[in-house]
Amino acid sequence: MGGDMCELIREVAKHNFFQKKVGFTNKRYSYYEVAAKLIRIDTNAMAGNGRFCDLKKKHLDALALDNKNISESQKKKILSSVKKNLDFMSKIFSDKDGNLAKQSYPQMMYIFALGISDEYAHGKLNAKLKDFSRSSRRKD
Repeated sequence: MGGDMCELIREVAKHNFFQKKVGFTNKRYSYYEVAAKLIRIDTNAMAGNGRFCDLKKKHLDALALDNKNISESQKKKILSSVKKNLDFMSKIFSDKDGNLAKQSYPQMMYIFALGISDEYAHGKLNAKLKDFSRSSRRKD
């Protein structure tokens, strides 16, 4: 498709979270698809609509097509938000984590972890979420 949003998706997909934490490979550009979903979640939240949104292909395509040309400041804002959230997620999940083993898991865990961090302020929140992740690890 090309355009600014597609560049942003490719940039997000390079984050270490994808290289180290997820348990699936980048076959058929799966990292791009997950990155697009995470961007959609964040842009939906930035628009004041919360993190829950439709992540079907038609909505991801619309995200790319409707944002072929976005301002540099908007790109930086989105990239900063997603990177900050992926950095947070990287502290919670182990390398090749079972809770991130399939392509459909990261966005669910993204919404879960960020929802918890938005609602609770605890000095050891990262450690508590990491313990929770370990105890609930999927064994697929």
